[in-house]
Amino acid sequence: MFTDGPDDHELLRCINAVKKKLVAAGAKADNLPTKAEQIVEFVAGLRPNAMDVVREWFRRNSSPADRAQLTDALATIELGVSASEAASLGKEFWRAVLLEFVKADVAPGVKDFLGGKQPEAVVEAESSASPDTMPRLTTSEDADACLAIASGNQTAYAGRFLPTLVSGIISALSGDRAEADKVVTLFEGDADPVIKRFSNVVSSIGQRRIRPANPGFQMRERRNFTDLELDDPQAYPVFGHVKSVLATGQIFVKVTGLVIDGDLVLLSPEQARELFPIHGDVTGFFSVVGGGWKASREGIWRVEHRSSEKSAHYVIVEELARAYEVVQVPFNSNDPDAIRGWLTASYKGRDEVLPVFQTLDRLIFKLPGDASNPAKFNFDTPLDSYASHSAARTADGRVVSIDPFPASNQRFDCAPATTWIKRLLREGAAVGGFPVLTKAQVGALVDFVSSKADPSTTSSYRRAQASLEASFDTRAEIEEAIGLLLEIPRVKEAIEHEKKAAVEALRQDKEGLASEVEDLRSKKRELLGEIEKQRKSHQTELERLKKAAHSQELDLERRMKAVFERAGKDGAETLAQVSLIRALLSPGTPTAVQHLSQTAPPAPVIPVSVAIPETNPLSLTTASELKRAINRTAGATGLSDMLLSSVVSACIATSVVGLIGGRRGRVTTALADTLAGGVTCEVSITGDMFGIGDLMKAPAVVCALGSTSALSLGDFLDLRSATGCASVIELLGVNRAPPETLLPELLALGQAPKPGIGWIDRKGEMRCTHFVGPTVFLLSFVDGKSTFPLPATLASAIPLIQVDHGWLGEGIATHAPVRPSIVKTAGWCGLPEIGEALAGVPADSAAPEGGEARFAEAASCLGVERSDAIAHGLLAFRIGREDRSTIEARLPAGSADLDVYLKAFESIEIASLANQLFEPEIAA
Repeated sequence: MFTDGPDDHELLRCINAVKKKLVAAGAKADNLPTKAEQIVEFVAGLRPNAMDVVREWFRRNSSPADRAQLTDALATIELGVSASEAASLGKEFWRAVLLEFVKADVAPGVKDFLGGKQPEAVVEAESSASPDTMPRLTTSEDADACLAIASGNQTAYAGRFLPTLVSGIISALSGDRAEADKVVTLFEGDADPVIKRFSNVVSSIGQRRIRPANPGFQMRERRNFTDLELDDPQAYPVFGHVKSVLATGQIFVKVTGLVIDGDLVLLSPEQARELFPIHGDVTGFFSVVGGGWKASREGIWRVEHRSSEKSAHYVIVEELARAYEVVQVPFNSNDPDAIRGWLTASYKGRDEVLPVFQTLDRLIFKLPGDASNPAKFNFDTPLDSYASHSAARTADGRVVSIDPFPASNQRFDCAPATTWIKRLLREGAAVGGFPVLTKAQVGALVDFVSSKADPSTTSSYRRAQASLEASFDTRAEIEEAIGLLLEIPRVKEAIEHEKKAAVEALRQDKEGLASEVEDLRSKKRELLGEIEKQRKSHQTELERLKKAAHSQELDLERRMKAVFERAGKDGAETLAQVSLIRALLSPGTPTAVQHLSQTAPPAPVIPVSVAIPETNPLSLTTASELKRAINRTAGATGLSDMLLSSVVSACIATSVVGLIGGRRGRVTTALADTLAGGVTCEVSITGDMFGIGDLMKAPAVVCALGSTSALSLGDFLDLRSATGCASVIELLGVNRAPPETLLPELLALGQAPKPGIGWIDRKGEMRCTHFVGPTVFLLSFVDGKSTFPLPATLASAIPLIQVDHGWLGEGIATHAPVRPSIVKTAGWCGLPEIGEALAGVPADSAAPEGGEARFAEAASCLGVERSDAIAHGLLAFRIGREDRSTIEARLPAGSADLDVYLKAFESIEIASLANQLFEPEIAA
């Protein structure tokens, strides 16, 4: 009653308000509890005098109970429901019981119910029946239990006949023979002959059930911890839910089980506290577990013992999987419209639950990313689907998936008909030959598209055809109705009246415009007269100034002539005076001795953090570690993990990558946090750079550990090469200088190993810079008349990525501190999986096909779907350089919808920049 009856924080407000009265009544209320479970335990254990204080507070401060709810509660109690059976009856029942309990004159039925005593009529009925008979009485609570069973909780029947029957029927229909047999056994063992007959009903349904088209979720065995003999239980992955999330990015997880050999082993609270002191909790940080975790969400983690002095002795070292709660969809997969309607209207998503759905024919599908509310999803993109997957049942009867979902090789499309109509019309526009759409032409168009498309999409195109044909019928009916309306005399009169009113309004507007035009002409004449007056005045003043200047010139000429005549007569005396005057007029001019005595300025102090970051970055040695680092950075920054994976894949494919969009600064910083330990180097390109040597000695701004330093690009690369660290360099406005003077040498770094680049520093000394770790050059471009286009050979070799629009999985930045990571291998091939994937792709191929192949292999190693990897590689090397229709024709089937990404290149800003970069060379 005190758990479900009070409103939020109502019980806490009560005990704080009556604290002194509780102490006076003999309660130990000096230190009141603050947690919900402790508060309920405290209030339930109060003695009668102290309980009267609580009841009095509720009488004064709570709103009166709804009479209908109280009547339903009393009727349920009179039916003989026990307190344990009523535990799942919901808040409305317990709220009514609580408000009746706090009254001065409590109803006898409520008092007996709370005291564990059943009504006499129920006691008499039960005493006359067999003790092994299941009650066939139907209550409103039975309806709630049936709804819970229909939502997937197959253990919610709690010994009641109707919920038990519903559970058995659903289990038999869904093929869960173990649960159906359990219900059959309960009915067969009942003393009531009528209930026994219902065991045949469940058995018959199970025998006649049509085998589903898919295996669906395969239930793992639930094992008891006490039956196992484990030397080190804490070494196994833990299963639990997030208790709290702190603003610092730290989370606390309540452990409820272990995952041993793929099976879920449930732990009691006492067992959890014994294995994971002090409270059965473990802790972790977003930099390790990734972002997006919310309170009550479940998952599987690997933990290690770190400290015995803190409340949580074990710390999460790796996130293994996020647990998805299985939700049963009451439709077959061949009815996508009904499924979409049920997901958006009937299913109520919760932020703390990650759902995975299973249809009646056992097709499994889930929303992309960590989406929890289908009502906010547009369903335009096909969903990942699976024929089977493993699952386990929790202690409260829910079914959850505890294994990570693999990359899906099939899609479930439940897009609305409007989406397929748009796709159908888009296909028709590409094919041509359908100038006016009729029913016959729509049928021909659908037949043609279906013959060329994937057979799995044929049914969706047929749905679009049916919707279009229905709209044609509606349009014909509307046109007929309009024709009949126009023949009515009153309608004709109203139309003529409106036409005359519109003509009169146009005439008045025309007259008003003519008047305004005449006013403007008058003002124009006045302005022209004023301008002419000012011009004549300025001309007069100019003539006066010319005459004054000529007069001064003649006067100066006469004076200079007199000076030279006098100097010729005076000779040496005049020269001495000139020297003296010059010395007096230039007292600050340094002499040769002063020039020799000046010392050179001290050399700039270069922070050590530029070469070796002091943030203790996480070293990345495999593609899997690089993928997790990308996910961590994406969660902290709010950027799409697909966007970051595409940029990293482009960096692996070629050392030079072009970025377009307003977020390229955020992307550069995120890339530096992922690959280079948070160290960035920024160089501005100027028009006087005519070779790689000019670039190497150009001033660079280096940001590391929140500090900024200035040194040449060559010095920065030497420092990074000395430690073998990866380098992320941003070249600003690279098209301000001829691209062919700088980019060929930079592209060569990503094709074959180079011993180094030679250059002459500002002191005139020869230098050679070696490249040990991976080096990435990110290019940004400027729009203007004094810029240079990319030659065709360079344009086809440099990937171009738009970073603003069309990327799925965008989130809200958590701004949590992210532990930087760093790649310290000898090139990208030092990461084993990437090295093996790139071994079969020519590294020195300048054709776009070679870059696309390297991009696709790298993206696949980072967990991107193969079709999406190929599509993004194709866009990176061809967007802006080929027509959109040509590019769309090359996109592989099954790739994500890239319409938003392609439309971004049609915006005025990006289209203008792309034209300046590529169009002159393409036209040539």
